[in-house]
Amino acid sequence: MVLIALVRALERVEEPASLRVFTRCGYVLHSLQNHRPVQWFKNEWKNAKGKPVHNAELWERVLQAMDLHIYTATDQEHSYREWMQLEMEKKIKEKRNAVQ
Repeated sequence: MVLIALVRALERVEEPASLRVFTRCGYVLHSLQNHRPVQWFKNEWKNAKGKPVHNAELWERVLQAMDLHIYTATDQEHSYREWMQLEMEKKIKEKRNAVQ
């Protein structure tokens, strides 16, 4: 799900930009920080052990979407985290009220 969210977010950025990817998903974080998707692409979507990369299709979309951008990846909290949590809680409450 994290990769799907990342792809959807990246595909919305139409102009070249400097991006910061905030994620707490260690797999995505370390893959981006170590530029593994580029290596997987060069290795025909096989990892260092020669095994197929999980979610290769999504990683390929991430690479395509990031092609024009400069990016960093971090697990730090971002300024919108609290706002996003409040918005999610509102939506959950709205759904519960609609069911009742």
